[in-house]
Amino acid sequence: MVIATGACPVTLPGDGPQVTLRTREDAERLRESLVPGARLVVIGAGWIGAEVSTAALTRGCRVTCVELGAAPLEGPLGPEVGRRLLPWWQDVDLRTSTRVREVSAEGVVLADGELIPADAVVTGVGVRADTDWLARAGLAVEAGGVAVDADRRTSDPHVFAVGDVAARWSDLLGRRVHPGHWDEAVNGALAAAGSIVGTPKSADDVPYFWSDQFGRKLQYVGQRHPGDRVFLREHDDPERWGAAWIDAEGRLSAHLSVGFPRSMVQARVAIAERRIIDLSRVGSLTESF
Repeated sequence: MVIATGACPVTLPGDGPQVTLRTREDAERLRESLVPGARLVVIGAGWIGAEVSTAALTRGCRVTCVELGAAPLEGPLGPEVGRRLLPWWQDVDLRTSTRVREVSAEGVVLADGELIPADAVVTGVGVRADTDWLARAGLAVEAGGVAVDADRRTSDPHVFAVGDVAARWSDLLGRRVHPGHWDEAVNGALAAAGSIVGTPKSADDVPYFWSDQFGRKLQYVGQRHPGDRVFLREHDDPERWGAAWIDAEGRLSAHLSVGFPRSMVQARVAIAERRIIDLSRVGSLTESF
């Protein structure tokens, strides 16, 4: 059996309509609301929030984004990188360090009682792996998903899990990874299929995804850990920069590239090879690892 039940988006209290983005139908329904002059409130300045805000601005909407953290993408990328992203949001009414009380029929009500009127509300505050139905199945659940190995096999040798519901062990990163992006779904399905038909691949792929936001392309590989050291990487062109996360052993655990795909490719190879990084070179985006 293969478990591929995905993840369920988190919604906020209140009886007002709120859109979450998980399916094509969700995107099409949201697109109908993105008309010139429309008041859009986005809850969460993460990957979904940034991309939706970008699309809404290009369609002439008035965008407000409410973020619990102090900067965009502070959760996945940390405060240093989050602060570097703040200028990108200059055309958005970005409310950081702000908590939402509820979504009402009129818009979004903040914790202090302020109402932000909205014609549409998009909630992008994360997802939870759909594992509740497995409560009595006896399968190990860790790090927010069904625990699997590199073959995507669960604690039951006859059961596999792939996609957003799975949290796989990575020898490369020394921890479970639960990236929740399409690359993991594709590679996980191939690994599970190979195991089932007797040609296991033991795929320990370096997690990878990209994001287009505010005219920039971001590419992210690996998975950072809260204990990693972060190094900002600069380029002669200020629109091109990056960030590298180095673990306690001096190895690269994650890397963000902005407008410079070559550094992403180099970082992915360095993570796969578990290479010790020369810290004297890490500050320049054009230097190889």
